[in-house]
Amino acid sequence: MTFSWRLQVFSPNGQPKATRTMREVPIPRSGLRMALEGNANCLEATFSGIWAKLGIEPHDGVTIQESLDDFTTPPRSLFSGYAEISGAPRKTRSSGFTLVGYKERFKKLDCWVLSYPQADAGVTVRAILTDLINQGRVPFLNPDLSLIPVNTGVTVGAVFGNFQSVAVMLDEVVQRLGKPWSWGVDAERRAFLKRTDVGVMTADENGASPTASIERQDVGSANLVTSARFLLGQMSSAVDLTYYSRHLISGDLIATKRVTAPAKTMVGFRAVSNSTLGEATAWVPIKEENSRDLLYASNIVPGGNNVTAPGNAADDDRTSRASNTTLTTTTFDVSYLVQDAALVRDLAALEVSGVEGARLLSCSLQYGYQNSPTSGVVYETTIDLPLREGVNFVMGDLFQAFTHQHPGQNAPYDRLNILFSFRTDDTDVQGYVATARPLFVNREKLLRIAQSAYFRDPAQDPSRATVRGAFLEPGGITHLIPRGAVRETHPTARVEYVLDEKGRTTIISTGQRDDPKDIATKTFIEQRNTSTLLDSMRVGG
Repeated sequence: MTFSWRLQVFSPNGQPKATRTMREVPIPRSGLRMALEGNANCLEATFSGIWAKLGIEPHDGVTIQESLDDFTTPPRSLFSGYAEISGAPRKTRSSGFTLVGYKERFKKLDCWVLSYPQADAGVTVRAILTDLINQGRVPFLNPDLSLIPVNTGVTVGAVFGNFQSVAVMLDEVVQRLGKPWSWGVDAERRAFLKRTDVGVMTADENGASPTASIERQDVGSANLVTSARFLLGQMSSAVDLTYYSRHLISGDLIATKRVTAPAKTMVGFRAVSNSTLGEATAWVPIKEENSRDLLYASNIVPGGNNVTAPGNAADDDRTSRASNTTLTTTTFDVSYLVQDAALVRDLAALEVSGVEGARLLSCSLQYGYQNSPTSGVVYETTIDLPLREGVNFVMGDLFQAFTHQHPGQNAPYDRLNILFSFRTDDTDVQGYVATARPLFVNREKLLRIAQSAYFRDPAQDPSRATVRGAFLEPGGITHLIPRGAVRETHPTARVEYVLDEKGRTTIISTGQRDDPKDIATKTFIEQRNTSTLLDSMRVGG
């Protein structure tokens, strides 16, 4: 058995440039080091070499391959990426090279398609990548999309392109899929979308093949996230709120207070994990065009006064309309009585469209209790909302914070009457409205996204297993067996390959991909970036 490796070099447009074998390219004793995620997505490769013998230029593609028979049979690809650091051309000694996995390239590609329709998540991902391939913009990518299933079983709503980053779009689709789905680009330059909870890799310290040297790692928890606050958008106009409050010092309930919530108040809902480590919140801004996919219309049948076919205002058919019954009065309304405490809590937006021959006077939200907390008295909060055509966000969870403190009743409201009031231009004019309905947040979707992309608990007993010789592919579950202990199972977070004169070494990191100090640094940067984005959202329109 003859072990050898080689570098295949491609130009940025995908054309082959050169093949460099280990005999042609002296590599220092440190060898070639490659890092991949547990799902087989290529992260980074580093090595040193003499530029004149490698000839790797900026953004050249490089695939690192190994063979056990001097390449007489098809080799195994270990890593593919593009040159982000490409050495020093005039240096006669070794200089440094860094390859970055191709997934990073998608962050620098904008989408030229306005939107992709509702479809299975896999169909949407395939469509996005197929367009890029047909546009000739990803010459580095293997056109084989067979690793992207078309039947994930999860339908996602419309995904909007409109020149945003392709990586952001793909991340959004995967977030809607939830754990354990992920996407990336593997060592064969194939894009994939897959579950990473299948497959087994085994490393055993007790003499089984292969034999692993296992090192226990320090646990890093700087990136702990136990709740996610999804910010769906802003209210379009200021709202006056009337509510009871508690005295800041005594804690006693005091008289009704009236405050004005300013326009551009953020509308947010929260998803919470089952972690026992306390509250640690991540803020998740959602683009307004994507927020609609997180909302749904309930099956509550509307009523109203002086209105014909009010149910037409509650459905998705824009051609069916509600209208005023008689022309002797200029007003009519569409109303919804919500008597489910969970729905009262989950009101997120009000949608109005297709108003013809009339104008929307107002929309009022009347919060109360199905059973009065005090005999003969019904404590109620009424909020009048000026609305515009389209989806109007309301304050979501904040309404509960404003309204749940009342004499004799500390529970949130469990009754809500929503009243859309319209006025025609004259008594002989027929007024129509295609849509006038409440929209509620889909808590299940929020939780699935939070579990997939945001909740983070510290790793349980993170470890690094160093295996000499035998090849272990990323993409499964690693079983690490320390001496004298029972078998443990931890998810593979990172796989590293090191190639040198003696062959290959595989280093498997389980539970925790990065060093605790690196985790802390990355978390700080993420929090700073999120804070800047939220500030711009609150100030901007």
